[in-house]
Amino acid sequence: MQPVLALRDVSKSFGMTAALSDMTLELFPGEVHAIVGENGAGKSTMIKIMTGIHQPTSGRLEVDGAAVVLAGSKAARLRGIAAIYQEPMVFPDLDVTENIFISASGVLMNRAVMRRAALALIARVGMSLDVDRVASGLTLAEQQAVEIARALSQDVRVLIMDEPTASLSAHEAAQLRRIARGLAESGVSVVYISHRLEEVFEVADRVSVIRDGRHISTKRVGDTDPQTMIAEMVGREVGNYFTKMPSTAKPEVLLSVQGLGVDGIFDGISFDLHRGEVLCMAGLIGARRTDVGLALFGMLRATAGTVTYKGAALCVTSSAQAIAAGIAYVSEDRRKLGLAMALPIRWNMSLATLGRFLWRGLVDVGAERAMAEDYRKRLNIRTPDVEIPVGTLSGGNQQKVMLAKWLTMQPDLLIVDEPTRGIDVGAKAEVHALIRRFVAAGGTALVISSDLPEVLALGDRILVMREGRQMAVIDHAQADQRRIMALATGQAA
Repeated sequence: MQPVLALRDVSKSFGMTAALSDMTLELFPGEVHAIVGENGAGKSTMIKIMTGIHQPTSGRLEVDGAAVVLAGSKAARLRGIAAIYQEPMVFPDLDVTENIFISASGVLMNRAVMRRAALALIARVGMSLDVDRVASGLTLAEQQAVEIARALSQDVRVLIMDEPTASLSAHEAAQLRRIARGLAESGVSVVYISHRLEEVFEVADRVSVIRDGRHISTKRVGDTDPQTMIAEMVGREVGNYFTKMPSTAKPEVLLSVQGLGVDGIFDGISFDLHRGEVLCMAGLIGARRTDVGLALFGMLRATAGTVTYKGAALCVTSSAQAIAAGIAYVSEDRRKLGLAMALPIRWNMSLATLGRFLWRGLVDVGAERAMAEDYRKRLNIRTPDVEIPVGTLSGGNQQKVMLAKWLTMQPDLLIVDEPTRGIDVGAKAEVHALIRRFVAAGGTALVISSDLPEVLALGDRILVMREGRQMAVIDHAQADQRRIMALATGQAA
């Protein structure tokens, strides 16, 4: 069978940096082809070459066996090549229908026709979504659904999915995988890029591993296993990062939350958090876990309940007050709430602690740079220089910069929302180890995560939420994925 799309000995360099080296990859119609690799391995560059955003420095791109030059994303779409990127790209002032057909180029100008088509596409994605709703109010999961529907609205032959389930619940992710399989069965070549290896084995026919911009292997999923893939991805053995480490919790209660609520959002949240403890908050999309974190950080005003912190009543009404109290918050949305994409990595890392680097009103650049270099090495951030804009990094490396920004303030309480969303297996191990070192040194962590293996690996205790209400707080010894999911879906008391 002839591949519908192929890379032949493709290399791509940016100045002195080689992003891809002699990459050869074949994509066939009717299959789901997974691509895995660490952040910085070259996946994003490869996608941009396939979609015409970048041109190869050497080598060639083939469509149906013939060499082609794709001069931009429009040229790629005309050949049936579309991509869904890790970070949703929606137009906030347009509604869902308009976002889906933004690339239709006048083909569907009748509003009623577009609306009916949008409803059908959203149904295929498996989401319940008002197609007349303005996109600025959509959650990350809903933005992802719009992105998927937009791609499905085009006559795609090759659909590239870059971390498509990173912001979806387990149920929504399962629906998406069914969509990917259905597209493949209809003859579409689906490229599935994911750091969730369990997804790869569930959805893919073949899997390619790339490392440091080079092709390492391509195998049928039945001919490999997760540990082999991890070793190929990182070039070294990585321990089981889903193994629970011994608790470092101490008797001292750092934070006590009693009956916390925000009108119309969540209510009845109660827990004690001990110094040196990791409390994980689990639940499905819409459980309002993020809103609890925002309330504790002063970005949502609580309307009920009390919070005691370090033995005294705490009432924060702004993030500045929370930071002054020693509370840090790592957002799940690094683009809107986490990083200044146009600023250098060094500047982003010092944003929360800039005062420490000021001397007579001037920034001590040497000290700031030394700090940034230290965290670059400790978090294994893939970049040649901390002076480049953080927006040029891969999503996983951006996440690490955001963690570094808050760790520099040496907080007592670290609230982390989806700490490893879009991060590869090697980086997950590093981030988990970083959180464990933080609590072992006397810090305390509240971790909000949709990744159940991660919850079980990190949490000394697990608070499960459903639709804005607390279902249970369970000790790690009594927790497993089945029990957590039963609580999150309202199937257990």
